[in-house]
Amino acid sequence: GVHFVQAAGRAYPDDGIAEGESYYHWAHPRWGIKRSKVCPHLSELTDGGQSVVLEAREGIQAAAGEPAKLRQAVADAADAVAGQAERHEARAEQLQELAVRFEAAVADLGAALVDAEALTNELCWDER
Repeated sequence: GVHFVQAAGRAYPDDGIAEGESYYHWAHPRWGIKRSKVCPHLSELTDGGQSVVLEAREGIQAAAGEPAKLRQAVADAADAVAGQAERHEARAEQLQELAVRFEAAVADLGAALVDAEALTNELCWDER
């Protein structure tokens, strides 16, 4: 979650925070601790496709009341969401291809097991 610090006990120059200033901080397993003087947008708290969609929504919200900016923000959002859809479609195709390969491997393994069982039965008959 996001945490608020009333007064920094030390300076964080890389984040533009001086000792005594208030700031927000949050952590993410992939990119560690982040600090900011302003509360982060939801898009800053996530990554990947969800971040892109949230960022598009935030752009639309920021442009509300300004028709020209709103038109551009909606167009940008449409492009961002379409890009995510394309990535998911490509990933879905890759997963489908992998599933077909697994099914073929299972069929090959099944045939090999049948052959091995038949050979074992032949060997057992030969020993009797």
